[in-house]
Amino acid sequence: MVKHLGSLQRFGWLIVLGAFLFACSSTAPADETDTTSGTDATTTEDGDNLTDLPEPEADAVEEIAQREGPCTYPTNTPSTWTFLQPMPYGYWPTAYGPEGQMNFDLEEFMCGDAYEEYRTAIFIVGSGWCPNCPNYMAYVAGMKEDLDKAGALLVFVEKETHNLQLATDEYADAYCDEIVGEGVGIRVGSANMKPTAAPMMDSDMFQTIPEGFVVRKRDMKIIATQESSDYMLPFDIIVNTPEKDWSDPNQFTPNCDEDDEESYEPNDSPDVLGDEHYIWPGAPIEGGICTAEPDFYKIQMGGAWRINLDYDTSVGELEIFVWDVIHNTPMRGDDGKPIKSVDTETGKVIEFENNATIMVTGYGIFSTTYTMTVTWPLDE
Repeated sequence: MVKHLGSLQRFGWLIVLGAFLFACSSTAPADETDTTSGTDATTTEDGDNLTDLPEPEADAVEEIAQREGPCTYPTNTPSTWTFLQPMPYGYWPTAYGPEGQMNFDLEEFMCGDAYEEYRTAIFIVGSGWCPNCPNYMAYVAGMKEDLDKAGALLVFVEKETHNLQLATDEYADAYCDEIVGEGVGIRVGSANMKPTAAPMMDSDMFQTIPEGFVVRKRDMKIIATQESSDYMLPFDIIVNTPEKDWSDPNQFTPNCDEDDEESYEPNDSPDVLGDEHYIWPGAPIEGGICTAEPDFYKIQMGGAWRINLDYDTSVGELEIFVWDVIHNTPMRGDDGKPIKSVDTETGKVIEFENNATIMVTGYGIFSTTYTMTVTWPLDE
């Protein structure tokens, strides 16, 4: 997951990744800065220990701290959306949700019965002129099933249109329909934010976009931001562990060393791949995610193929993505979602067809050795 597209600075996901972070400037297209990361310690004011790593399983929900007394929205908030601080109050009276137009109110989200099952909210901030926002939106939307299970509300926020005008809720809804499909998440625009859009438009959190951040519902605190990480945030893991300290998401602890790395090194970027990085059926490939960077491989086979990735799932989660080398992001399928592996009892498996580049990532967080097996051709 490298936060870099083009210049590879700053997502990237991966994704999801361990490798596709991006960044478009939040001011104007002329100032765009690509920051797609390829997936991703001090002590905070609350005394949270940054070295306290999250549980690796996205479905292992931690017990959340309970609020004492009646629910009231925080009043001592900053004037703008600020990392590690509660969100200032706001609402969108003409927002769009799965059932159509609605009022989306932050206080109602925190205290209302309609949102009782939610524990967190994920805000994905983009603009119509941002070339890397669609892939980032698709990356997060691809997690929706896991996010729903974890009680995470997904909110897409559009700051500006393709021609730099403030985005309306109607614009946000139509744009999201095009990118992630109808009825996925709540959609809002800066132009319809009440009582003022200033908390969003004046925020220092959006020096680059797309941006994604997680809000813990019990105190409306922004606990994790994409901007603070060099790698694509593992949102599905963060929302299951909202009491952890996510102020520094790049908490990588190696569980292997250089001797465990695959013979295909160096292969931490698609830019360095050559003929020696093709993988084929035959003997399993022994390798490892021993640094925060992902591993890339090339495939040149006609027809359908399968890759099994076996590893110690107790130490974290690895992922395989089919990589779009032109746009330096995970490739998206016909459904608009990133093409990635699915779980098995011993790791992950992915099936695809024809020539491709794949990425193996620990999201910039998890480290372990792995055994990769290529199967081709597949039986009809």
